[in-house]
Amino acid sequence: MFTGGQSRMSSSTESSKKDKPTVPKNYYFIEHEVAPKILEWQKLYEKQKEIENYLEKSIHPDPEDEFPIELSDLQIEELKKQLNTAIVEAKPTLDYIMTETYKIIKGVIFRAELHKKERFDICFQIAVEACIKALPRFNPEFGTAFNYLSLTAKRSIIYYLIKKAKKRSLSLDYEYMDDSNLKLQNLLQQEEHTLRNLEIENLSDTVDNMIDDDNEHKSLHHVNKELREYLFYHQGKYDKKDFFKWAKADGISSNLLRKFVKFLKENREDLYKQVGVY
Repeated sequence: MFTGGQSRMSSSTESSKKDKPTVPKNYYFIEHEVAPKILEWQKLYEKQKEIENYLEKSIHPDPEDEFPIELSDLQIEELKKQLNTAIVEAKPTLDYIMTETYKIIKGVIFRAELHKKERFDICFQIAVEACIKALPRFNPEFGTAFNYLSLTAKRSIIYYLIKKAKKRSLSLDYEYMDDSNLKLQNLLQQEEHTLRNLEIENLSDTVDNMIDDDNEHKSLHHVNKELREYLFYHQGKYDKKDFFKWAKADGISSNLLRKFVKFLKENREDLYKQVGVY
């Protein structure tokens, strides 16, 4: 009797574990839970911005406006209360979103080794501010929240590093100023190169996540790594035959390469939706 009860408890526990969604290994948060929360927060944020804009127009009217908004002090105070209420209502949702976003940001910083170029706390703060500013523009029709936020975090930190390098270049002694145009040109080329690298990183991360979601294709991680290195080396240009030669030289079999290409074709629509390239 005791054994039977224990068995029922065990089966119910196993059932609850199966029902509970698990966080994919490299995905940091559960997409289908976080993305709807962002859309929910966007509605609350829009309400907040409407009140803010209305208040701004009433307190600081545009002289050229034919129909200025005129409110009494009592009405203004009431709107301020509504604004505060809207902010309080949105806070728990925003806190949840940012808690999940922090995981992405930390992963981005350490995976791209950005903490070796700038202090971690500075990188983290820059990425947090960028992600908060980017949240109102998130649209699930153009990709996942994970890709959107991870790319936002990467770009914000790298833009900061580029600006820092530009300032350092412009602060050169007068005797080196003749080379300033060349240095700035090199920095602009570096910025273009950085954006291209971010797109490759985004593609590689997305393919890795797709492989993680399919237990039958775990062996393709190694091929995806080869593709990432190939694209970096060739500055984003891809040729199938040339890539096959590249990967075979590193010991990747023809069968595994064909399996990888087939996997990409089968996931072409999702890949294009999340990354915008195939």
